[in-house]
Amino acid sequence: MRSETEQISVRTSVARVVLAAATLTLVLASGEVGPELRTDSPRDSEVSGTAALSPGELERALAGVVFEGGRVRPRGLTASSAETSMAEGFAELRKGRRMAAVAAFVRALQADPSRPEAYVELGRVLVGEGREERALAAFRTALDLDPDSVDARFGEGRALHRLGQVREALASWRALLRREADHGPAHVRMAVLLQQTGDREGARHHLERARRAGARIPAALPALLGEIEAP
Repeated sequence: MRSETEQISVRTSVARVVLAAATLTLVLASGEVGPELRTDSPRDSEVSGTAALSPGELERALAGVVFEGGRVRPRGLTASSAETSMAEGFAELRKGRRMAAVAAFVRALQADPSRPEAYVELGRVLVGEGREERALAAFRTALDLDPDSVDARFGEGRALHRLGQVREALASWRALLRREADHGPAHVRMAVLLQQTGDREGARHHLERARRAGARIPAALPALLGEIEAP
């Protein structure tokens, strides 16, 4: 028989783990994941602390592209420089002006439809806006152009996860890790999803790989994977 103090300690530990699980789930669902769950690229397009675009604003920014068949294509070509438009998009993101950033990335792919990074950056903004299906189309268009794109594969996994397609998200990140075995953020994402699906051994493996890669770890994750003595 456990003493009353031991029973309280166990209940407290269990409560902490339940709270950690709820916290991690909310963090992932909100998209406010911090740099530990994003790519490590300085080009990351997610901007925190800014209001979401209205549907009308987003549609106006996307006027230059068509989403069909699970892919994206430019509505028409422009004579602008793709490089200049990409730079403008990053500059707008740093200012927190996501509508202008979307429009700039659209101009970039209109200027050069074969440029995969334009679709990747568009997809990053779209997934941050909660437009996961369109984001997925953008990432997959990038992958059509460059099947080895690590950024596109990471984004594809994130969009799939946000759409509730957990198996498909895991498959995307596994494909990424076959290409780049030390991609820390992908290992973190794998650890999170495997923990949520009950594969604690797999989750611990990817957590350790994430640490070795120097990735930042969500504070709730190690607690969830720690051993708790059953009551």
